[in-house]
Amino acid sequence: MPNKILAIMIGGTIAQKGDASGRMAISVSLNELLSSVRTESEIEQVELDRRSGADLDFPILASIAGRIRKSVDEFDGFMVIAGTDSMEELAFYLDQTIETEKPIVVTGSLKPADVSSYDGFANLEDAIRVLQTPASSGKGVLVVMNENIHAARYVRKQDSQLLGSFVSHPGPIGQIRRGIARYYFDAMPKMHRYGNIDLDRINARVPLITMCIGLTIPDALLENVDGLVVAGMGTGSISKEMVEHLSPSWTSRIPIVLSSRCPIGENFDDSTYRGSLSKYEDRGFVIRGYEGLNPLQARLKLLFEIASR
Repeated sequence: MPNKILAIMIGGTIAQKGDASGRMAISVSLNELLSSVRTESEIEQVELDRRSGADLDFPILASIAGRIRKSVDEFDGFMVIAGTDSMEELAFYLDQTIETEKPIVVTGSLKPADVSSYDGFANLEDAIRVLQTPASSGKGVLVVMNENIHAARYVRKQDSQLLGSFVSHPGPIGQIRRGIARYYFDAMPKMHRYGNIDLDRINARVPLITMCIGLTIPDALLENVDGLVVAGMGTGSISKEMVEHLSPSWTSRIPIVLSSRCPIGENFDDSTYRGSLSKYEDRGFVIRGYEGLNPLQARLKLLFEIASR
């Protein structure tokens, strides 16, 4: 059981209440939140900022990852408290940029602190239980919400409102039952990480565009980006017109990654859809190395690749 945890809060719904104007405001401190949580662990508190998940940017993500990197020998586990709107991106970013066997948990709440269905305290207690569990080590960054334990590489926010918003495929790797973190999977597939990357270099201009019927991408956009991720249909399919537009004039100038807009699946399937890999790779599109990643993750990986050059 870890006896020393570093808790980092950057805001989110978990710290929101209605203000005098009737609008939501992040007004609950980290100390207030943790004072209502039952735990025997020693928790050091850091409030890096107070902002919503929609307001996260790469400098604040770099601050979180940098703080954990510097403190990895001082603490037994790390808890990051944030908004849920961008939680899956935050979790994947941390998972890819921090090399440690020590557990790192990301949590928050779907409901604000002044409603009867508030889930913040329960999620915080569950997150601490996960950090206190030896089996949580070596699994990468974990997202703990609604009694479920998700691996950062698989989790996504599927619903915009409900408590069970976060899901992963093929399911959570563990759950909280009888107040205990129980895991259903022991070994996680190995994944390349960017543990030595200069966090301040992760600032390239890489938009994410979802392929849909009749879509065109203006050259004025392409002239001002460092890379592009296109979430194609099915196994990463894009129209013939888009292929001709982007290749070779743009694929020769910037990396263009093809992902899939489907919630689950890979960006090519040469077993069934023969030639689905070569018909794009031969035209300069980037496919391999991004299979199994959703579009948000593919964008982050491309940002890491550009920053590593």
